[in-house]
Amino acid sequence: MAAQLVAGHAFSNLDAGSMFAARDVAGFSPAVAPMVARQESGPTSVNIFIDGQPEFEYAASVVAACADHTVYAVQCTGGGPSSLCGSDSPPATITENASQYHVSSAVTTKTLGVEVKVTLIEECELAGTTAATCTATVAGSAEGQKTTTSATTTYDAASALHFDVAITAGNQKLVNPTGTCSGASTRAVALWGLLGAVGAVGVLAL
Repeated sequence: MAAQLVAGHAFSNLDAGSMFAARDVAGFSPAVAPMVARQESGPTSVNIFIDGQPEFEYAASVVAACADHTVYAVQCTGGGPSSLCGSDSPPATITENASQYHVSSAVTTKTLGVEVKVTLIEECELAGTTAATCTATVAGSAEGQKTTTSATTTYDAASALHFDVAITAGNQKLVNPTGTCSGASTRAVALWGLLGAVGAVGVLAL
């Protein structure tokens, strides 16, 4: 996946002591309430593109439903390690429509006593459910060192990355999407993209 490729390259350019490990991300999960299915009007599931692992399973709440895009808070619920998937896993904020997918992350944390700052942005152009071209950029800095790298991945069989996602809250918003929506900003700082849960996730800044 585009984000995984650039993440590995970006952090290989920083000191080894500054690299993220699974334990670092697991300890940085924000406090979030588990997603529990609620009875509300509107569809109970949607089929959406997620640049992630085909074996993963997801649930989502609807943050905003607009005429030209929808914003979801997505959580991995199964198919992966407990640090990434499950009721206590952190959510990702994803904005997409039939032709575009956007997700970005910004986080500052410490590993082995070294402060590390990371920004991860991914944009995908979707050709329905058949193909997708995703470009991910990762910028990282630690101990005065900075590195930025990008990668583009084309999926010829993108249908494998379209998931049936259970809607746990906000599904009534899908019944009557609003005409316009202001840019949403949700700080869900998780580096799923670096570990393979999704291509790039976290802070949505449109």
